[in-house]
Amino acid sequence: MANETHAVDLSFRPCLESVSAVRRFLEVHYAHLTCDAQLISRMAVTVHELLANAAKYSTGGGSRLCVEVDPAVPRALSISVVNKADPRHIPGLKETIDELSAAADPSDVYQRYLLRAATRDEGSGLGLARIVVEADMSVQLELSDDCICVKAVAA
Repeated sequence: MANETHAVDLSFRPCLESVSAVRRFLEVHYAHLTCDAQLISRMAVTVHELLANAAKYSTGGGSRLCVEVDPAVPRALSISVVNKADPRHIPGLKETIDELSAAADPSDVYQRYLLRAATRDEGSGLGLARIVVEADMSVQLELSDDCICVKAVAA
C-alpha cells in the first residue's frame, strides 16, 4: 500500500444480512493492502457493529460507510456510518457514547452492557462498547438535520 490514505466509501441500504458480507469484503480488500492483521481485525469489528446498528435503527433509506486507513501512520483507522436517524433512538445513543467516552475504564462499562444485553431486545449499547474496548477505538456522534454520523477513530 502506498504511503497515502486509502479509503473505501460505500453507499447502500444496509440490512442485517448484508453486514457480514460487507465486513468480509473489507477484510479481503485491506488484507491485500496491509499486512497489519490487528488493524484489519479492529476494522472488521467496527464495521460490523456500526452497520448492524444502521440496519437496526435507521429510519430507512441509504447509509454511507467510509473506511479510511493511512499506512504512513501506525494504527491510523477511521470508520464512519451516516444514515437517517429515528429520533427515538438518539438520546440513548448519545448517553451510551457519552458514558463510554467518560469512563475511566471502558471495560467496566462493557461488562455492564454485556449483562444488560441479556435482558434487552434492543438498545443495549453492547456494539458500541465492543468498538471501544475490543477494537480500541473512540466513538463520536455528529447530528445534522435528520441524519446521524457515528464515527470511530483509532484511540
